[in-house]
Amino acid sequence: TDNEEYSHVEMDDSHWENISIPGLWRRQNFGNTRTGWYRNQIYIHDFWQTKSISILSPSFTDAHEFYFNGIKIGGEGKISSSGECLVNNSKSKIYSIPESAIKFNSQNTISIRVCNYVGLAGVFGKFQIGETDKIEREFYSSMVWNVSIGLVFLFVSFYHLLLFVGSKKDLSYLYFSLSCLFSSTLTLGYYRFTYWVFDSYKFHFYFFNSGFGIVGLFLVLFLYSFFEYKIPNWIKFINYSVMILFFTFILSPLSSLILQVYTKFSQPLLILSGIPYGFALCKIVFQANQENKNGSKTIAFGLMILLSAFFMGILFYFN
Repeated sequence: TDNEEYSHVEMDDSHWENISIPGLWRRQNFGNTRTGWYRNQIYIHDFWQTKSISILSPSFTDAHEFYFNGIKIGGEGKISSSGECLVNNSKSKIYSIPESAIKFNSQNTISIRVCNYVGLAGVFGKFQIGETDKIEREFYSSMVWNVSIGLVFLFVSFYHLLLFVGSKKDLSYLYFSLSCLFSSTLTLGYYRFTYWVFDSYKFHFYFFNSGFGIVGLFLVLFLYSFFEYKIPNWIKFINYSVMILFFTFILSPLSSLILQVYTKFSQPLLILSGIPYGFALCKIVFQANQENKNGSKTIAFGLMILLSAFFMGILFYFN
């Protein structure tokens, strides 16, 4: 249910169900909820009376309104009075809390109203509360670091694309270039840098989602090409399946029905395709090391880092 009174301090939420942050609604049996509310309380000591206080809000999909002690402080996107997502925006935001809204030496209530567009509602990231200067410094430092990783992927992608153009026949350069390109879209999209480039939900959605499944596909093709191994039939089957699932993503702008099919079925399967791809990558690298192939040890080291990041992402996605 959706009720404006849920933002009020005196509202009794003792009977509400708990939900994980970060976490997706559909992984916690709230996938069919159109509009939901988060509520929590924080105690603020009078030590903070002389300081400026801010809260770093995580990314709420698909849009949200932020209330502090019943006062609307801000939000991202736009939600109608009936709870419909009018404008989607999942950008993280820093909220400066007015001193007049704070109850010192007492509990303070944070309430957040969130709408669900096509089943992807949830929270990415974590809350931080503290002195404004420190919150801003940590937020922008983290953003610069994570964006730098995405831009490194992008640079490596273009560099290997140039190598492919120069070689005219070595497909391993092309496959590695494409895997880095889509790793860049995943990284930049996950940290919502896309909204800072172009403040559009559609731009963010299609930029970010373009990498699901495709990174694994091109990495596997790269290793088979680099070590000159024959691609087995089971990998070919997974590749064809991933391309079919990816095709629903390509078609999703055409109708909301296709978009819902993608978000409900294709996206989870594309993410899960990383499991067989991870197995294939380990198998290839192990064989290459056994045969003392050039570059196998360096690739093995990089693969360990990649798989660690992937499985952490899997654990988060499936909560």
